[in-house]
Amino acid sequence: MGQWYLKNIANGEGISDAAFVNLQLQEKASDQSVGNELLVFQQPEIEFYQQLVELSRDRLMSLGLEYGVEKSREDSIRSKLFTILRQEYQKRDRLRLLVKYRKVFIERLLSEGEESAEATTDEYQQKTRDKDEEYDSTAASLQGK
Repeated sequence: MGQWYLKNIANGEGISDAAFVNLQLQEKASDQSVGNELLVFQQPEIEFYQQLVELSRDRLMSLGLEYGVEKSREDSIRSKLFTILRQEYQKRDRLRLLVKYRKVFIERLLSEGEESAEATTDEYQQKTRDKDEEYDSTAASLQGK
């Protein structure tokens, strides 16, 4: 019986039928004798809580579906925006890289000399190629959406 009780607790079933089982000694008023009786304690509010849990699960499922739909819409809008504004984003990122590497070039030129500054030009060109590849791969991944 103990295994059945534990299994039903784990499954959440049967709890309302027999929440607690106690042996209780009762005195009989007529003959003052003592006997053992099995008393099944039932919790009437457990059905209410089970209904609340079930309603909460349904609401969670509904909200999950709504979230999925909204997320899909957002991804679609972001994809369209990226497609429309890709050239502008690319120009912006190229300008940022150019400003950054010109600062680095000037700092290296003043502190380390021309050879080190020339290495900055190579780094800039590599970063520019990497960024362009990143934009191309992003556009390719968004093509199907």
